[in-house]
Amino acid sequence: MVYFSQEDTLVSDHRLTLKDFTISGDSDKPEPGDSILLSYYLEYSAEMPNPLTVTLPNGLYFMATSPDGEEIAVGGSYINEVIEPGSKFRVRAPFTPEKSGLWKFSPAYYVRDKRGVGLTSPDDWQVAEIMVNAPSSLPDISIAGAEVSYNEKFPSFVTLYYTVENTGGAVIPSAMLMLEVGGQNVTDGIEISLNPGESVQSTYNIPVEMVGEGSLIKITGDCTGILAESNEDNNVLTLDYSGFASGKSYGGEYPVLTPSAVTSPGTQSGGNSSGISDTADNSKTSDTSAVDNPSGGVNAASGIIPDYSSCNIQFIVLGILAVIMSAVSFILGYLFSECGKGRREVEWLTAKVDRLKSENCDLEYYNKKAATQPVKKKDSKENRMKKAIDDLKKSKDL
Repeated sequence: MVYFSQEDTLVSDHRLTLKDFTISGDSDKPEPGDSILLSYYLEYSAEMPNPLTVTLPNGLYFMATSPDGEEIAVGGSYINEVIEPGSKFRVRAPFTPEKSGLWKFSPAYYVRDKRGVGLTSPDDWQVAEIMVNAPSSLPDISIAGAEVSYNEKFPSFVTLYYTVENTGGAVIPSAMLMLEVGGQNVTDGIEISLNPGESVQSTYNIPVEMVGEGSLIKITGDCTGILAESNEDNNVLTLDYSGFASGKSYGGEYPVLTPSAVTSPGTQSGGNSSGISDTADNSKTSDTSAVDNPSGGVNAASGIIPDYSSCNIQFIVLGILAVIMSAVSFILGYLFSECGKGRREVEWLTAKVDRLKSENCDLEYYNKKAATQPVKKKDSKENRMKKAIDDLKKSKDL
């Protein structure tokens, strides 16, 4: 949205030419906190070679004046850049007004000539006045965006994704939303409730035979028209789809359909209007789909396919059970192996006991035999000494 656009080309006393000074933003009626964009072109139209240098404190910038008279320098670029005759510069800067009321904006510059003399832009060179509105005390339903996708795994349906936002300054306690395909209402009304600045993204599955060549898909917020809003022009979004034939089979990747045309904003009348809001922050998600047919077929009453997201949980549970069974099998195998080792040790100990028993029988035999043999008397110490002396004498005689 363009709030201001310069009509005439202006030239300062320093031969700097101002062109295409514009102020724009996303909101139809800017409020405090909304971002706006300031932009202008500057050209040096001097005929004689007299270069200028962009200098501090702000270079090429904008001067904003608040409703209270406070001056605020916005931006500041091209500092120390040399401006030769014929040079062109584009200056841009974002700005967010924090107060409501009448704001004033002017292009501005700080430069110096080749002698070092400082030059500044004229105070009344070009002034743009922008009214920043006070925040609204009413809610505002905005259909912020929508698209349709097709998945060949579910060839009977296309899925509509859409976003609803409350861009107003009050709570939407309750409002009804309606979906139409080819002029036919496919819902009984979807209730929404949103806080200021809150948004919700939802989905709806539409039978594929309803989305043929050039089908119109219309999403209407506050279809009953009973909600008082700050803006009644953004309640409806209409998508005109082409290139999608009923029953067409797709191969390879699943195609995502994009709208070939979107209606321009219009005014709501009896719940039927045309409009679109460009942006939204998704802070909620919901799904208007329902599980109605366990076989995966069509719910003829609502045009909704079953929600198979629970299958993911089942697969996770099966995976956990498989891991547990693997662990139990490993533990049982280990215990069986240890039991085999214990059995072999018992067998070895039994054999050893049997061998010892047989050795005990032999010991009794040898004990009896030893008892019948005469016991040799051990020589006393004196006998041994006497024998040693006799042997020594015999050796000397020899």
